[in-house]
Amino acid sequence: KDEKKKKSRFITLSLMFPVILTALILNYIVRAFNSSNQIWRYVVFFLVISFFIFIWKALGSGSLNGIKLRYEREAREKTSKAVTSGTSLLNHSIKNQIYKINSSLQIIQPHSHNLDASCQKAVEIINKSSNHLIEMVDRMQSQTQEIQVKKSNCDLSELMDEILNYVQKEMEAKCITVEKVYESNVYAYCDGTHTKEVFLNIIKNSIESMDKRGNIRVVMTKGIGNQVTVSFTDDGSGISEENLRHVTEPFFTTKGRRGTNFGLGLHYCYDVMLKSNGNLHVESELNKGTTVTLTFPLKG
Repeated sequence: KDEKKKKSRFITLSLMFPVILTALILNYIVRAFNSSNQIWRYVVFFLVISFFIFIWKALGSGSLNGIKLRYEREAREKTSKAVTSGTSLLNHSIKNQIYKINSSLQIIQPHSHNLDASCQKAVEIINKSSNHLIEMVDRMQSQTQEIQVKKSNCDLSELMDEILNYVQKEMEAKCITVEKVYESNVYAYCDGTHTKEVFLNIIKNSIESMDKRGNIRVVMTKGIGNQVTVSFTDDGSGISEENLRHVTEPFFTTKGRRGTNFGLGLHYCYDVMLKSNGNLHVESELNKGTTVTLTFPLKG
């Protein structure tokens, strides 16, 4: 049922079947009738032809890099499934305990006026803390649940402008400017809702990396072949070389564990891009800035 695997197996079969069939005929069937026949030596030509067809197909579709990307994607999908199932189990256990606390609070609160001031304050703190924990657990669950991508032909510039308008006040408060470099009619085959969330995550990361004053450059171009490229470049604090290799891993963050930051933003973005048959690449230098490049398929 997996379309990627079906396509991969069909290409492999198309390359290997002629070679195997030729070897069977020339090595065994022909020699069965004439053992002195040396025609089996011509099998090497079919091997060479298949090899060059493979190279042509690989270079034509970018599959040499795609082979690496495919294994990377499969490894990422396994990691995401493990994170999803583990987090769901943890969230379920935490929620059960929180509900027990809340149930006990429901019994105590009607009689809290009989308690002294310090006990009343303690009850209030427990109530606020349990509500905060439920909010955090729900947010964590929403960021780790398996992503369902529904692709269609989307106008990327329209999606981008919508997100930039959404964060405009936040950027104005920090005196951050945006430079937009769009090619005309930049469309891509992706999930509009998830793609907007990806744009939002990346832009918010750029905003958070700058204290006061800065610039974010957004470039949209039709790349090589059937691809569209969107890049975000900021002049923020950047990421160290040591941390750069881990930025798309789940629960990895350089911002500290404040608020509802769980280090899932770029992991989510990377997951969305892979599920959209695209890619996400991060380049950064400490104290100089960061560039995040997204690659979208032009067609389904």
